[in-house]
Amino acid sequence: MKTKQWRVLATLSSAVMIATALAACSSASGSTTAPTSAQAAGNCTVAGKTVEADQSLKSQVPASTSSTGHLNIATSGDGPPYTYKDKDGNLTGLEIDLGQAIGCTLGLQSGFKTIAFAGILTGIQAGRYDMGMSTISDTSQREKVMNFVSYQTEGTALIVGKGNPHSVKTIGDTCGLRVAVTQGGITQQLVEKQNALCSEKMTVSPLPAAADGYLSIRSGRADVFLDTFGTALYTSKNGTGSGDALEVVADKRYGIGYQAIALPKTEDGTKLTQVVADAVNHLIETGVYGELYKSRGLEQNELPKVQINDAAKYENSFLDLN
Repeated sequence: MKTKQWRVLATLSSAVMIATALAACSSASGSTTAPTSAQAAGNCTVAGKTVEADQSLKSQVPASTSSTGHLNIATSGDGPPYTYKDKDGNLTGLEIDLGQAIGCTLGLQSGFKTIAFAGILTGIQAGRYDMGMSTISDTSQREKVMNFVSYQTEGTALIVGKGNPHSVKTIGDTCGLRVAVTQGGITQQLVEKQNALCSEKMTVSPLPAAADGYLSIRSGRADVFLDTFGTALYTSKNGTGSGDALEVVADKRYGIGYQAIALPKTEDGTKLTQVVADAVNHLIETGVYGELYKSRGLEQNELPKVQINDAAKYENSFLDLN
């Protein structure tokens, strides 16, 4: 059952953060400040940008969601610059900003719960969350059981230790090496496809969180880690998550395609999918979407218009090993 009061819970187990953070649509990214009555009515500020509720879209939110006043969003919280914790422990990132702006547009408070990436889609299917935002790849296989609202394009990078000790230039060079991936992600599928072609097999380690993958490189437990390209560049450049010991094989990206908001394929979930897509397109039209991407330096990932269940557009490139 959804409640109107949320608490922030932060624990650390095996380097995996499991936290609950209410990101009220009225506050800065990751804040748990409760909204004022005016803000609850839809007068919101997200990352310094004013976002007003669209009354037409607000009226289209399914009663099962609108009656709670909340948009319950699952995220991994370990993928900067999209979803991560700042130095004060508050959730922040492009996806947090966008999730807040969607909630504001629909007259809802966006609450974020951080869980292991592998549990996001199953949690949505089980009804624990309204939707998920965590650099989730939209694929035709996933669309059989979930709805997806694309909001950007991204790719996958190869991350190695400083100096690239194994001279990895392409994914084909990972044969025979120790390779870490985030469990349940598109990177795991890429590695499994490549490993089937290797005469000398990889030792593949599916890990619960991206933070574990970066730590595995720094500690020497893995030779290569695959992660979202933007996250890999941010981590290596900013020294976060052991970034000072990392190097990105920057001249090659794999798995290029949509990253999307995941929602349930139920009757109300499908209705919410449509109104969320309309809300993001509204944010594009009003310029808020572009400003959020610009503030994070991610303009190259923007879309002119979001789509629903459009994975077929990138079907041939998602698992392309060339």
